Amino acid sequence: MDLEYIYGSDTGKEGFEKTNRNFSTVASTATAALPATDFTGANVLTKLAADNSVLPVKNGGTGAAESLTACSNLGITQMFSNPNLLINDFQVAQRGTDITTTVGYQYTLDRWCCQYINTRATRLNNTSPAPCLYSYQVINNYTSAQNILLLQALENYKSLAGKTLTASGWIRGVGGYTGTYYMRIGTNGSLVLNLTSEWQYFSITKENVSFSDTDIRSQGIVFYGGSVNFPSAGQGIEIAGVKLELGSVATPFVPRPYGEELALCQRYYIKFGTYYGTSASTTYSEVTNSATIYINIPVALMRISPTILYNSGNTNNYIVFSGTYKHITGITVSSVNGGTIRCTVSFDGTIPACTLYSVLIIDLAFDAEIY
Repeated sequence: MDLEYIYGSDTGKEGFEKTNRNFSTVASTATAALPATDFTGANVLTKLAADNSVLPVKNGGTGAAESLTACSNLGITQMFSNPNLLINDFQVAQRGTDITTTVGYQYTLDRWCCQYINTRATRLNNTSPAPCLYSYQVINNYTSAQNILLLQALENYKSLAGKTLTASGWIRGVGGYTGTYYMRIGTNGSLVLNLTSEWQYFSITKENVSFSDTDIRSQGIVFYGGSVNFPSAGQGIEIAGVKLELGSVATPFVPRPYGEELALCQRYYIKFGTYYGTSASTTYSEVTNSATIYINIPVALMRISPTILYNSGNTNNYIVFSGTYKHITGITVSSVNGGTIRCTVSFDGTIPACTLYSVLIIDLAFDAEIY
């Protein structure tokens, strides 16, 4: 039986199942451990076979849950990578790659939220040692010193309460910002980061993690400045390769493919841009002031029934019935059925009976983020 590769895109369950099957292929009679410097290919599995702490339970071991610790004891630290509980390593930027916040708790790059107004969030080409394409620079765009708080709230945070979690990644100060900065998981104690202009690796492990049901700053991971060291205008931080995972070991960061990352992000936010849609071919009675449209989205289901966003001030938003144009005055979500969103479009006046109608909506988006 050939050994199976374990990919970063595998779920935790898939990775453990592959690990168990791979270990099962190693002869249970293997007894000799290889020299500590020989940890490659099949030699690794032969060495692991001599230590039953990493074998599946059915083969007399303690199971895959202990594999990372056992491998660490053997001097092997790069065999596995736990799934990243965070979404978007800054590949996905549906709202844009350079955003200055105008309201509190505004999302910038997908899934990443900035608390304060006049925070400038920019995606850059990554120069850190992290194996990813992009980094994320967040600076104070205000005229005087103010805090920079950056967070990602987890949808399933309640299932992680009481668990051990580890956060890791790369960070540096920008614009001359140095000194004390903080990072926290849930409501647990913060890691103090001593920022410099150079990239530095950070790792924090918290046991029995707790979360807040009322504050999204405590429902995942948060970066923030201390009150004695707010960044001045033009100063801030840059991060890359950020990971949050189950367990007490910071395993290697493995980026997801772009398509997978985008699909995960679209559970929370979908940007269409200019949307043109046509109804099904059927007969519609005369309608006054409103009509129903159905919009198909590229994911099976969003997190919650979304808020619809569009450029309401643009006079090119219109609905067309049998050649009769009416400017759209409002759009609301009526219901969601899987990947189809039913919307009510409002307009002034009456549209005659017809067999087909179409709509044009400028800057259409659906927002199901955590606020």
